[in-house]
Amino acid sequence: MHLAEGTSFEMMTIYASFLGVEALGANTIIANLSFIVYMISVGISISAATHIGNQLGAGNYKNARQMYQSTYLLAVITSIVIVVSACAFTEQLLHLYTYNEAILDHLYPAVLPLIVLMFMDNIQSSLKGVYRGIGKQQLGFTVLLISYGIVGNVTSGVFAFSMGLGLRGIWFGHA
Repeated sequence: MHLAEGTSFEMMTIYASFLGVEALGANTIIANLSFIVYMISVGISISAATHIGNQLGAGNYKNARQMYQSTYLLAVITSIVIVVSACAFTEQLLHLYTYNEAILDHLYPAVLPLIVLMFMDNIQSSLKGVYRGIGKQQLGFTVLLISYGIVGNVTSGVFAFSMGLGLRGIWFGHA
C-alpha cells in the first residue's frame, strides 16, 4: 500500500520539476510537511493493524469492531487538530523552511490543497491499518493504486498543466 502512495508522491515531484526551480523547491517543502503529518497516521495505522489482527485472531469480533471505530474516531480527531494547526500556523510553518519570496510565491497558493490533502490523507492512511489487520492488503493496494496512481496523477497533470494551476494544481489533483 505504501508503494502506491509513495510512487504517486514521486510523480508529483517530477511534475513540479517542469514548473521551474522555485516550484520544485516549494513542492519539496509541501511534500516534507505532508510526510511529517503522515507519520501521525502511520502510528495510528500500525496500532490498528496490530490490535484488530490480534482481536480477530482471538475470535473477539466485537472488540475488533470497537478497535475499528476507535481508529476511525482517532483519525478524524487528529485530522481536525492537524487542519486547525496548519491554518493557524501557516506562516510560521512555511518560514521554518524558507524566506525566499520566489519559493513562497509558489507555496502560498498550494497551502489550501495541502490542508485538504492532509485532512483526507490522515484518515485514509490511519484506516490502512484496518485493512492490514483484517488481511485485506491486496484490496487496499488496489484502491490506492487506482486513486493515487491513476486518478491522482492524471488529475494533477491536468490541473497543473492543462488548466494552468501550476503547483497548486499538482496538489489539488491529489486532494
